[in-house]
Amino acid sequence: MRKECIRVYYKRPKKNMVDVKIPNELEWLQGAVEGYIEPVTMKHGENGMPDLVMLCNEEGVLKKMDPNFGWLYGEVVGPVLFVGAEGEEFTDCPMNKKELEAWLRKIGVRI
Repeated sequence: MRKECIRVYYKRPKKNMVDVKIPNELEWLQGAVEGYIEPVTMKHGENGMPDLVMLCNEEGVLKKMDPNFGWLYGEVVGPVLFVGAEGEEFTDCPMNKKELEAWLRKIGVRI
């Protein structure tokens, strides 16, 4: 079931990650990442928890957006959202901010 609003973590280049609640609508998600969204599953949910998904700008590199952070697979550019996903639906981020930051450091994300 699609949630009307979701709790996400929003990270803009050169800014700290913030906890926000936004409408679960494509226009809002695209507005947050400043273009078409590219979902990247970062962690598959365990024990019935939603997956952790990073939403970034699909064309961020082509648009030469500012670097946001580096990780195992290269540089992430432009603003990103960390959300949860259950099947095809986005939902609340499955971690609190402290857990998310610790897990990101564990996998090599340099925020």
